[in-house]
Amino acid sequence: LLHIGDSQGLEPSDIAVVSELEALRGEVFDDRMRFVSVNHTKIERFDDSLNRFQRLTTLDLSHNHLTSISGNLALPHLQVLNVSQNFLKSLDCLQHLLSLRSLNASGNELASLHRSVHMLLPLARTLTRLDLSRNIVAAHPQYATTVVEVLKSLRFFDSRDLSKFSEKYTHNSGNPTFKLSSSSLQTKRDRDIVRRNF
Repeated sequence: LLHIGDSQGLEPSDIAVVSELEALRGEVFDDRMRFVSVNHTKIERFDDSLNRFQRLTTLDLSHNHLTSISGNLALPHLQVLNVSQNFLKSLDCLQHLLSLRSLNASGNELASLHRSVHMLLPLARTLTRLDLSRNIVAAHPQYATTVVEVLKSLRFFDSRDLSKFSEKYTHNSGNPTFKLSSSSLQTKRDRDIVRRNF
């Protein structure tokens, strides 16, 4: 377990890029780590030096100032990635995370279906939980249908349990659309959310 954040006594300015922390590698970093959390800092970017953590299963980079993750992440065992509350504009760096099951990228600056949802196509068989809420792309008229069409293994989408809907979606006239039963929508808030997003 590695956690770097406000509670570690490091100033946010001390953490600019992970590769700059290489001097601490012998004291802090262990390539066998399975969980790394670097959050609530002013980190603006990470590079593919994260790839040295080949046994990593959980990576939390939430609540930073990330604008990019340069290179491609190649972490063969990574199952959970949290990059929420950053400034990411694309998810293109995630295409090689073929074991990823859960991705939280809510609260970023993702604006296009191509640079967000379509970038996740290589993960279609493994990704079961996805949260892209509080991004500009979530307002796109084809957002929900595109996500479900591209990522058929999803069970949770933007904090909603898809199994609670009687039919996740159906094809009508060649256009994928959600078909929801009123019994699956328990509260007025649930119904309002569905009307806005689906």
